[in-house]
Amino acid sequence: MRIPRSKSHVSLTNVMLAKIITRQLNQLDAESRKAFRYTMKNLTGIMSASLCSGAGTDSMVQRVLLAMFRPDLEHSTAYSVEYKAVKQKWLTTVVHAGEPDHCTFKDVAEVHEKDGKAYCVAHNRRCNIWSEHVRLTAAGTPCKNSSKLHNQRSEHKDCFVTRSGSSGNTMQLTVKHIEIHEPPVLLMENVNDLLEATFEESLLELKHCLAQAGYVMVTMQMD
Repeated sequence: MRIPRSKSHVSLTNVMLAKIITRQLNQLDAESRKAFRYTMKNLTGIMSASLCSGAGTDSMVQRVLLAMFRPDLEHSTAYSVEYKAVKQKWLTTVVHAGEPDHCTFKDVAEVHEKDGKAYCVAHNRRCNIWSEHVRLTAAGTPCKNSSKLHNQRSEHKDCFVTRSGSSGNTMQLTVKHIEIHEPPVLLMENVNDLLEATFEESLLELKHCLAQAGYVMVTMQMD
């Protein structure tokens, strides 16, 4: 897989994200749009982190949001966590290029000790896990166990309950991470298929685990 590095590619991605954000905001009701404007007006900055970061879309969206509504503020991501090498390269050379302090940790199983250390592929050493100033953590469990593209997905309908498969195992590690690091806001994303009745027990288990960690879960289906 070729990793695009050009500034033009990143700029095009930002334009596409701006259009998506505008469309989503236009679909909000008047009260929600008012709340969004209030939040952006009173925002003092965003320090975030991401688990199972993938393409790093959460960081790009946050940057575009600030560029659109609060260009006086800067966004920074304390750290990302991504196991696949090709995605690690994308994160370090494109999404977080020019951010010498940004860490890309390899394994979500290692980033549990508060203010501890884990192996960082960006710096090729064990780096500190600075979570003290993180206000938002974005996370996403692998979707292949629940996606309609998975021929045996019915066998994994209780993956969050049994902690089985890549989805169940990563969910367990994600919950453990937020229990320790306690970000004020947690944003979790996955395929819409997870909202189907087939995965009701798994979704209830996720809601229960988050409640035990002190979080209230609200689901929203995006287009």
